[in-house]
Amino acid sequence: MAPASNGVASGNSSASRPVSSSPRCPRRVVLLRGDENGDVEQVLLEYQGAEVSGKRLHADVQRLADEHGGRFVAAEWLGPLGWTRFLWCRRPERGS
Repeated sequence: MAPASNGVASGNSSASRPVSSSPRCPRRVVLLRGDENGDVEQVLLEYQGAEVSGKRLHADVQRLADEHGGRFVAAEWLGPLGWTRFLWCRRPERGS
């Protein structure tokens, strides 16, 4: 396989993808008090290390928003300044 211009072998193998040496920041899914800017009322799920997966987190946010219909559920990551909210979701209440 010929190297690509960026020095990475071309193709679809996993060997062609760059590997990050830094650990993934912890993530959590929280239930909010009030609107999407509300305080955290309850931590519903936490992810650490290898558990951190965007696909899993997005699926869990949607599932938990369904379980807490009418309430905001948010995803946050732990950065240098503390927990940072980057995604939120609200589903209609059941029966609405």
